[in-house]
Amino acid sequence: MASRATFYAQDVLRGLRRPTLNSGVALFAALTYFNVSTFGFHVIVSRLLGPARYGALGAILALASLSGNGTGAVGAAVTRAVSIGGADRPWDTRRVRRIGLIAAAVAAAAVGGVSPILERYLHLTSPVPLLLFAVLAAATLAGMVPRGVLLGRRRFAPVAAALGVGVTTKLVVGAVLANLAGISGAMAGAALGECVTAALCFRAERASTSGGDELSVPFRSFSLATGAYWGFWLLTSTDTFLARHLLAPTPSGLYVAASAAASIALFLPNNITLTAFPSLAGAAADADGTSRTFRRAFAAAAGLTTVAAGGLALLPGLAVAVLFGSGFKHAAPLLVMLAVSNGSQGMVSFLLHHQLAHHRVTCLLPWVGLLLLVPVIYAAHGSASRIAAEDMVISVGLFATMAMVSLRLLVPPPATAPVATALPFAAGVVKE
Repeated sequence: MASRATFYAQDVLRGLRRPTLNSGVALFAALTYFNVSTFGFHVIVSRLLGPARYGALGAILALASLSGNGTGAVGAAVTRAVSIGGADRPWDTRRVRRIGLIAAAVAAAAVGGVSPILERYLHLTSPVPLLLFAVLAAATLAGMVPRGVLLGRRRFAPVAAALGVGVTTKLVVGAVLANLAGISGAMAGAALGECVTAALCFRAERASTSGGDELSVPFRSFSLATGAYWGFWLLTSTDTFLARHLLAPTPSGLYVAASAAASIALFLPNNITLTAFPSLAGAAADADGTSRTFRRAFAAAAGLTTVAAGGLALLPGLAVAVLFGSGFKHAAPLLVMLAVSNGSQGMVSFLLHHQLAHHRVTCLLPWVGLLLLVPVIYAAHGSASRIAAEDMVISVGLFATMAMVSLRLLVPPPATAPVATALPFAAGVVKE
């Protein structure tokens, strides 16, 4: 199964573009390295902080992941606008860059404004980690516009380099500072890494900008992508956030650790999804290529999901021991359910992008899952296992629902017989 999944992944990437620095292979490799390093950051700081303090950090990092992935809608909308308008055309991007910077400032102010509420809700002892989270959120949002422009131009190499350098900075600096300053130190490293990524994307995008037509993003494209992304990433992080709020420090730390390990089953296939999205969007406009493109990408994503989720569910004790150490051994039963949940969410992400490529409102279905999950957890949260089971059931149900929608998109519409139209009498008159 592993070799078959690898074959499918390579087949998809070869179909996207030749394996050069500015290819889908480079982007896939960078995204994979980014996710592995982010996961490594969780592993290192969890060992440094222990279950109780890691539960608090994990909840903030879940918010950071939510903000980063949710604002990815901005990059997706910009990428689509550049690709459709012409990847090789000269674009004037100064206006969209300014809008991105203004939005980043507003995001920082908003997070800073609600930090006292979040501090009490997450049972923190200092506002510093949340203020650093405000910096991280602002840098993430500001960097999405230049990143989207570069991806729309198929300039994958500078994006890959920015992601790699930024996440390496986060991993190294965050680990050192976490050992010195605890939760605040870890957040300082994470914020610095995101600032580095944004700065490198700005530098690369400005170097490639030349005079041309002003780039604009259609409101419908932006709003649909924003709604879909935020609904999905809210769904993926809500269980961790609520577990931190509703459970005692140690059980919540175990839940956060199991959730972090299970995220492998979410982010690994999601790398295929993000790499394949330009092809899915292009195929949506070409009825002849839709089914073939979908099948290849779906097979790759499903194969990687099966390998990742299956491995974690079959060997949860080994995974927890290797990743987090013996202090987190009671997280193993949670990992079984959360592996299934995250694997289902990984496939939901693929189906969401497929439906977003077709501009279908069904890409907003994760909001329905979220509206079901929150009251269910609040109504029954007697243990971490209970929350994990509820999250698993809703995630699997959402995957099944969205799969049926995508299958319907693959069925060609029935051919309609041409309607004979009577010609006016005058049209039949021929002047001799």
